Amino acid sequence: MAVGHLAVPEDFREELLAAVDAAVDARIAAKGGWYGETVHVAPGLDGLLLPDQLRATAQGLVQVERGSRLPAGRAEVVRLFVHWREAGRTSDLDLSCIALDASFGIADQVSWTNLGNGVLTHSGDLTSAPDGAEEFIDIDLARAARIGRARGWRYLVPVVFRYAGPAFEALAEAYVGWMLRDDATSRNRVFDPATVANAFALTGRRRYAVPMLLDLDTHEILYVDVYLDARPRARVEQDGRDIATLVSAVAGRRHTKTSIAALALRHARVRGATLVDDPEQATITFGTSADCTYDALHPEKLLADLL
Repeated sequence: MAVGHLAVPEDFREELLAAVDAAVDARIAAKGGWYGETVHVAPGLDGLLLPDQLRATAQGLVQVERGSRLPAGRAEVVRLFVHWREAGRTSDLDLSCIALDASFGIADQVSWTNLGNGVLTHSGDLTSAPDGAEEFIDIDLARAARIGRARGWRYLVPVVFRYAGPAFEALAEAYVGWMLRDDATSRNRVFDPATVANAFALTGRRRYAVPMLLDLDTHEILYVDVYLDARPRARVEQDGRDIATLVSAVAGRRHTKTSIAALALRHARVRGATLVDDPEQATITFGTSADCTYDALHPEKLLADLL
């Protein structure tokens, strides 16, 4: 018997898991056979976690479950940005980025109190946005790989702090996201639709939002998409440790959540389909584009058909 207040005898645990597996397989089989169908599951879907439902808080260009990982893409620079426009009262949003080590300890930060560190470059602090305003932070990925790792960095975590003013939901506009760019110069427009990888509408009454983190070791984006509260005049120096704890917990969700790849493979096995390596030979495809039968980045059909 294992240690812990919820521990159960090993033989009972095995029987319980077997019963759950049998029940899941029976539910999948009831959806009908895929005999004669060929299924292709795109590489990388093991990093995308299966959402329980569509979440209103994730109104981005794509819908991705918290804790999921996607390749960061081929680019020289990742530009983190926040855009907001006031609706009467003055509002001060601050974009910051925290560098964490492999154990999720704080190693460095860039914010309105520290506009650069040789790897991250902040555009500067804006304290109101009656006609709309943007702050951005450019991450030079080559420098991050060389200098940041030498400093012990593993993760880069952007955070939007509501330093002062009305809640996110009371603003006329408020978005946070990231772009993939070829250089770090501010001469290029902040908003270039062709370079936007994802953007979220900022909502709710909380004090700060954590949209994602960048894993420098794996060159992946890990989706966080969480809002938290804090004392007034929230800032990185005050709330950084809470953020580090938060993203550590979100990163660990892969140990407790099913991936989209696992769901796809289970359906193929239980329903009698044949797996193929070539998507051109497949009658059912799982991937991350609109031409797939099941697009993991827009999972409405996947959730409706397969859960």
